[in-house]
Amino acid sequence: MASQKDLRCFRSRFVCSASRALTLAYSSKLLSAIWLSLLLTWALPARAQVQQPFVFAVNTAGPSPGILVFSRNDATGLLTPVSGSPFPSKAPVNRLALDFNGRFLFAATSVNNIEMYTINSSTGALQEVPNSPFASTHTSSPAFLSTESIGQFLYVIDLNGSHANVSAVESFQIDSVNLDLIPTSAGSTDLPGLFAGGATHPSGKSFYVMVSNPSNPSNQPFLLFNSSNGTFTLPNVLPSNVNVSASLALDPGGHYLTFATSSDQLIAQSLLSDGTLGSATLSASIPGTPDSGPGSMIFDALGQFLYVSLPTSSTGGQTIHFYLPSTLLELPGSPLPSAFPGTTSWNVDPTGPFVYADKVYQVDPQSGVPSPVLPASPLPQPNFLQAVVFGVPPGSQPIVGPVARLSPSSLIFGSLTVGQTSNSQTVTISSTGGQALSLNTITITGANAADFSITGNNCNAPAVLQTGSSCSVLISFAPSAAGARSAALTITDNASPTTQSASLAGTGLAPAPAVTLMPGTLNFGTVTQGTSTFLKVTVRNAGTTVLHIASVVVNGANSSDYTSSSPSCNAAIPVNSACTIAVTFTPLAPGVRSAVISLTDDAPGSPQTIDATGNANPAVTGGPAPGGSTAATVSAGQPAHYQLQLTPGPGFTGTVSLTCSGVPLGASCQAPSSVSLTNGTATTFTVTVTTSGSAGFPSPAPRSFRRIPAAPVLRFLTLALLILLLLKIGRILESGTAGKSLAGRRLFASVALCACVGVAGCGGGSAVVAQQQSPPPPVVTPAGTSTITITPAATSASGQPLQQLQPIQLTLTVN
Repeated sequence: MASQKDLRCFRSRFVCSASRALTLAYSSKLLSAIWLSLLLTWALPARAQVQQPFVFAVNTAGPSPGILVFSRNDATGLLTPVSGSPFPSKAPVNRLALDFNGRFLFAATSVNNIEMYTINSSTGALQEVPNSPFASTHTSSPAFLSTESIGQFLYVIDLNGSHANVSAVESFQIDSVNLDLIPTSAGSTDLPGLFAGGATHPSGKSFYVMVSNPSNPSNQPFLLFNSSNGTFTLPNVLPSNVNVSASLALDPGGHYLTFATSSDQLIAQSLLSDGTLGSATLSASIPGTPDSGPGSMIFDALGQFLYVSLPTSSTGGQTIHFYLPSTLLELPGSPLPSAFPGTTSWNVDPTGPFVYADKVYQVDPQSGVPSPVLPASPLPQPNFLQAVVFGVPPGSQPIVGPVARLSPSSLIFGSLTVGQTSNSQTVTISSTGGQALSLNTITITGANAADFSITGNNCNAPAVLQTGSSCSVLISFAPSAAGARSAALTITDNASPTTQSASLAGTGLAPAPAVTLMPGTLNFGTVTQGTSTFLKVTVRNAGTTVLHIASVVVNGANSSDYTSSSPSCNAAIPVNSACTIAVTFTPLAPGVRSAVISLTDDAPGSPQTIDATGNANPAVTGGPAPGGSTAATVSAGQPAHYQLQLTPGPGFTGTVSLTCSGVPLGASCQAPSSVSLTNGTATTFTVTVTTSGSAGFPSPAPRSFRRIPAAPVLRFLTLALLILLLLKIGRILESGTAGKSLAGRRLFASVALCACVGVAGCGGGSAVVAQQQSPPPPVVTPAGTSTITITPAATSASGQPLQQLQPIQLTLTVN
């Protein structure tokens, strides 16, 4: 069996061959185009159509060109930008046209070519096709774009034809397989004048162009195009020799086409279902300024009212009059207030009752008077022809009969535990058509219909809702099982189609505990370093089963500054019960201190966290005592005295130890080892730095001795004297018994000893003499300036060291 790819290739080859054969067989360009369109209809597969009502608009704001895309709510008028809007274009865009099948968007740009985009049928997102932009040798200034119902051709009205004062029309084939835009063999055809305005019939089978004739200004031709082949005719529906204004208007339902003349005539031409001209042509006089005629014209979405901007001669401005197109009679509420924006800025929702101008207006279906329903419109306001196009999803059509609008079109109830019931949400049913809406039934249908309930409504079906009125239905959700649950609110009525619905969705959750924390964050404010304060956190079980907390821990940058206590959270916590966590903050350093309290439990989303933060005053601050100073100047050898004090921060009481460092050479520092502080009370103390130098008293110099050599003569005389003395004593001893006595012997021994000592002394040849030595140099503190640091240290009440206590800097200058 052939694959889809093979089939496409075969069809493409067949189409190309058939096209060449037809072109050779027939000389008529028109016949070739017709055959080619029929073959392409068979050969090219259909692409997805848009499933939502989208609005496409030229982006006139910002520095970059692009295209805005909105999804619209035809019940409320709200426009919501789709994701990615605005979508970029290669050049600024002037005109837009939407493929009738909702597949492609075409944009005529300021550089005279056509850009082609694919449309995501679900999201509305645009994607420029690879070969875009496109042009032909004839494309010089595209002024109007029109597509047709089959989706095979794009028609381009080019402002410049083959010669002066005429425009031209050219057709392009839309290749939906290769995403291409190909000029047809029909080429470009001149029009009988310059393009002045155009419109495409909602059937896609006809489009209209009005041109001005410079050679005969009183005769402006009106052209009726056949969208199947691009040929045009010149119907004789306009008065001869009358200047028709450049404006024409087509009602969204395709029933009337209107023109205005410079002679203040309003012309309404009836149309058939294929856009060709009907038999009725109405004409009526309208107020205006001679020789200028009415300005622009536009219909409401229902085609019930025609709004015409007419110049006001007295003020130079304009007013908006409105008429019934079936009779061209002006309505009682006409004209609108003078401040109402001109019809050139109106953009009419083709499937809703809304007009987008400076605001979003809703047209009263009875009176025809628009009233604002939204404060602003995001659509561009400047007078751009075809600057905005509205996408119409399959099955939608202009509001000509009864219409039911459900808003919102879906309700999402979120996640809910099995057995619980949600709060009610509202669906509004509005009658926005041209006829009254008959409500027959209002029910909940779908796979999980029993999980959704109508809790109230004021529709009272069966009932009749007049055009412009509405009623409400309240719906709640109570899941009977876990998982995704879905249903629909369904109404039956006399609209087309006869059934409308709003989707309902929710998720059932299995029973589980759930944690709520009050408060969710802790801010301890300003706390003195080393002191403590605490806050409480309430942990509530908001789930459907018992909650168990496994642990409460402190983490984060300054976790050592925080502690937690949660004795009541250690037990199981029943449903709708609570426990308390106490968190204590004891800052160890000044500045911002933060941590995170983490709860690990058996609830979804575990662990739950609480951010904790606080600021710390310093525990102590130091400086000079009253009348004191941190600077001193002394001479070397003099002491320096500093009168200082320590002031504790609010709430701090304790002992601060002090250390001294940085004293210069030859100096010493005396400071108290600790100072006791009491909450808020300053304590003074003294630091003394003792220097050394010339201002002190020197120690006495020590004495020493040395031997001085004796003269040789002195030694000789001493020896001789001793010899004579010994001889004398010997004679005395020899002369009698005295020598034998004890006294004699002692005398002799003494003399002999003295002689020996004397001889020894003399024989040594020296004497001992006292001598004074030089004293060592004194230690002097050098001159200059030194910084001495007194460093405090303390602990918190729990014994943890405090950080970043500010030291006291002392300045010592020694002269």
